[in-house]
Amino acid sequence: MLAIVGERGAGKSRLLQRIRDGHPLSTLVECPVDGIEGLRATLAVALGLDPAASIQDCAVAAESRGDDSAILIDHANRLVLPVMGGLDGFDKFAGIARRHSERTTWILVFNEVIWQFFERSRGAYPVFDEVVRIEPWREEEIIALLRARSAQVHMEPSFEAVIDRPIRDGDSIDREEAVSRVARGYFRMLWDYADGNPGVALDVWRRQLGAGLDGKVFVRPFQVPDVRELERLSDEDVFVVRAIIQLEPAAVDDVVKASTRSQGRVLDLLR
Repeated sequence: MLAIVGERGAGKSRLLQRIRDGHPLSTLVECPVDGIEGLRATLAVALGLDPAASIQDCAVAAESRGDDSAILIDHANRLVLPVMGGLDGFDKFAGIARRHSERTTWILVFNEVIWQFFERSRGAYPVFDEVVRIEPWREEEIIALLRARSAQVHMEPSFEAVIDRPIRDGDSIDREEAVSRVARGYFRMLWDYADGNPGVALDVWRRQLGAGLDGKVFVRPFQVPDVRELERLSDEDVFVVRAIIQLEPAAVDDVVKASTRSQGRVLDLLR
């Protein structure tokens, strides 16, 4: 059993897809929001079994495929709830997978936030044989990604609007050098803000773009959300916010259980 751990947007799902594409005897499923029961039904259908088949039946079917068999589970963090007894579903699933891992590799993907809770509660080992962490991308990799995605939609945004001092007397070479210098600094700020997370970098990049009346795309001065409102939250409210992030997607009743705050307080904060 292997765990792949990373922040949201780090590329975990893409990594699973590449593993699946390289191994014909692998099955990729996404864990539904209803936990182990939803995973059981989804896995049964993906393996060509009766939808009512048990997790045990699914594990036996996977083992029968041969030595290169693999079950890849995206969003496996939905098997873990940050509440009392919230690991029961995962423990049941892991026990079955462990007993049927002689010929089958089980790869589970976890969001970094819920993994921290899991690791404090259970520890990574001996539940998993190996934990693979998705590392932050380097600056040049983020820049290459942003440029590639822009090129895919035939878009070359102008940085003219973020040049500090307009170049009036310079020639075209001076202007190109100024734009290139500004672009490098801009991308560096974006990479630093995203902390090397490609998903965050792409989201921030699209938010910085605008279109003029002539239809040309331009880059706005770098702006990011104001976090001061979050910093002013009380400790009680921080518990609620953390529960929302851990549960994802979060129902009110689940947030109440995870944060041990009253339903009224939770509803107030959500509003």
